[in-house]
Amino acid sequence: MATFRKRGNSWRVEICIDGLRESATFDSKGAGQAWADKRSTELRQAQIVQTTNELGQKTLGELLQEIVNERLPLSRTRRTQEAAEHRIERMKKRSICDKQVRLLTISDFKAYVDDRKKEGVVASTIRRELGVVRAAFNRLIAKGQLDYNPVQPVLKSQPRDRLVSNLLSDAQFRRMEIAHEELNSKRTKNPWLFWAFRLAAETGLRKAEMLGLEWDDIDLESRIAMIRRVDDLPSEDGERTTEGLKNGDPERQIALTPEAVEILLHMPRAIDPTLRERVIPTSYNALSCAFERLRRRAGLQRFRWHDLRHMAATALLSRLGNVAEVAVVTGHKDWKSLARYTHPQAAAVAQKLARS
Repeated sequence: MATFRKRGNSWRVEICIDGLRESATFDSKGAGQAWADKRSTELRQAQIVQTTNELGQKTLGELLQEIVNERLPLSRTRRTQEAAEHRIERMKKRSICDKQVRLLTISDFKAYVDDRKKEGVVASTIRRELGVVRAAFNRLIAKGQLDYNPVQPVLKSQPRDRLVSNLLSDAQFRRMEIAHEELNSKRTKNPWLFWAFRLAAETGLRKAEMLGLEWDDIDLESRIAMIRRVDDLPSEDGERTTEGLKNGDPERQIALTPEAVEILLHMPRAIDPTLRERVIPTSYNALSCAFERLRRRAGLQRFRWHDLRHMAATALLSRLGNVAEVAVVTGHKDWKSLARYTHPQAAAVAQKLARS
């Protein structure tokens, strides 16, 4: 049965089918009624499937453990696969994992999100946790054990972290430089950290892409770089790079800014002959640990390495003024995704308007 509540010029509709609750808002009562009829039918069918198949009394924790036991792929690279499995181990300790899968609703996952936010967990971490659960439910849907994924609408409603405040000012960038100089005087130094930091801020390359970059991939005269591989955890044969890119493409070509060319021209080469072909001859983990030390030393607790990609995209948009040309550098295929990486400041826009 559906419940209707008038809220201003809209209607709030709620349905409850065997303990499964859902709600939505519509401009008219008729539209709400149509939605309620359709969703009620879908939920009843889903309940029939859930109670008559092998899903039985399985809890969410047991479902997630099956994914770990069967080593199902949750990510493209080994490093992020292990991170996903680690998130599963942490989630299994949550009370939501004690509930039977067939009884889980959208409201359960909304409550989970609210609890995590109260604990101070950032939006990106919550999205990753929900992403693991979504993959588990999609697996059941593919096997015909479920008709509906209650995680999907909750995950879609979670905003990604806004990083406008995380773009470094000139003063903050100088603080990073000073912190790097101080760390280089200690045993904890990583000589490639600040070269990588500066290059990422100019090119917008992901950390894994930059660590997979080799000198043969770069044409300084044409100011072009070919991105052909990403750095990954070592495989059984000791290989440290994975061919292909994050989105599945074999390679992509990016344009280099004059500043990026200047950085590459002055960057030293590795002394070790086995590493001299690599532009940044260090490991993913070593660079991550060095950056954490640098960030703490500079007092920039909320700044992340991936924010450098946002900085580069924003700076490129300011210089080029064309989203399509910015995508040639960042490698985004979807302009909607690129929009999340560009954060033009009001002051900069005002200056442009004054010059026009």
